[in-house]
Order: sequence, then C-alpha cells, then structure tokens
Amino acid sequence: MFDEYPEVLSVKNTAKALGVSRKIVYLLVRDGEIGYKRVRSQILIPKICLEAFMGTAITAIHSGGISDASERS
Repeated sequence: MFDEYPEVLSVKNTAKALGVSRKIVYLLVRDGEIGYKRVRSQILIPKICLEAFMGTAITAIHSGGISDASERS
C-alpha cells in the first residue's frame, strides 16, 4: 500500500501518504491513533504503524463502524 515510502516517515511524509494535513497527523499521534517514536524534537512514524492504522480503518469500514460518503446519498 505504501511501497514507495521509506520504512520510517516524517510527519510531512505521513500526511502526504494519507492525503491529509500535517495537523491531522499531529492529532492522530496525540490521540494515540497511530504509533510513533520521538527522536529529540522530531516525530517519526514507522511504516508498519501507518499500515496498521490503515488496517484498522479498513476493518471499521467493512464492519459498518464508519460510513462511506457514497453511502449517505
């Protein structure tokens, strides 16, 4: 899914991979939704944590926990 990304991503690269803003990534980190490691002042997100986060999102969609925008019409 994220083959073109390195094994460890910055907040900026994580935001790009997810198609969201850096602010959203910081919120995901703060809320414990995505795994990370802080190295000095930098937040690093292992690709495996990004894949796990997406796996839980996909599971929630398929189990009916989250509705797709197309389902609201």
